[in-house]
Amino acid sequence: YICLYPDCSSAGQDFQRRHQWIQHVQEAHWKILLCPLGCRDLRLDNIPALNDHIATLHKEHAESLSPESLIQLSEQDRPLDASKQCELCDEELDSFNAYARHVGRHQEDVALFVLPDRGLEEDSLSDDQDENTSKV
Repeated sequence: YICLYPDCSSAGQDFQRRHQWIQHVQEAHWKILLCPLGCRDLRLDNIPALNDHIATLHKEHAESLSPESLIQLSEQDRPLDASKQCELCDEELDSFNAYARHVGRHQEDVALFVLPDRGLEEDSLSDDQDENTSKV
């Protein structure tokens, strides 16, 4: 399992177990960003979207907020029952558990896809043997 979030501090790290990857996603990325300047009901998923919001609607504060302070002021844990879109297929998932299960399956499918297919080699041998047998 790997982290699919862009700009992750653990990018490139392999998580040997699903629960390790799930714990990482929940602790590091299952967050929402609220406008630190008081826009009610605004919930964003990523820093670039928050930066765009600040630059567009709060131009007078855009330069005075450092990226670090912006994150500290706006980041909150996302509720476990909040929906999230799958980064791989764009399906909307209705909770953290659904997200972890769904994205975990994608990663398992990719891992299985890259394994050599032993079944094809056996089928090829069977076909060759059948051809040789029919010639006899």
